[in-house]
Amino acid sequence: INQDGQSGNDRPNLVGGQPLGIPHPNRTDQLKEWFNTAAFSKNAITAANPTGNGDAGRNIIYGPSFRDVDLAVFRNFKVYERMVLQVRAEALNVFNFVNLNNPVSSMSASNFGSITGAGTMRQLQLGMRLTF
Repeated sequence: INQDGQSGNDRPNLVGGQPLGIPHPNRTDQLKEWFNTAAFSKNAITAANPTGNGDAGRNIIYGPSFRDVDLAVFRNFKVYERMVLQVRAEALNVFNFVNLNNPVSSMSASNFGSITGAGTMRQLQLGMRLTF
């Protein structure tokens, strides 16, 4: 919550007695609420707190993990004495892992705490190169 006009460096207040993490019965519920949104409250600008910073620490919420395996295979074929044809096959995220984006961290957003997207899926490309 940016209350003082600075570049998004304000932090919210923690609500006592609320855990940050909550168990989820399935993946859909986990994507809707990655962390306990009830554990945070908006901070207010007061005389005692003119910047509006809350008491939540930095980096107390972790996003989803990231996994990626890339693969490249190529073979050289000698066409003539000084001419080589290289055939390449490349796969990015070859096992097609689902890499979720970080949750929405703006308390003013309607989807605060939810994950709304994922990274790129498997990408394949083929290529040839002629060297002479």
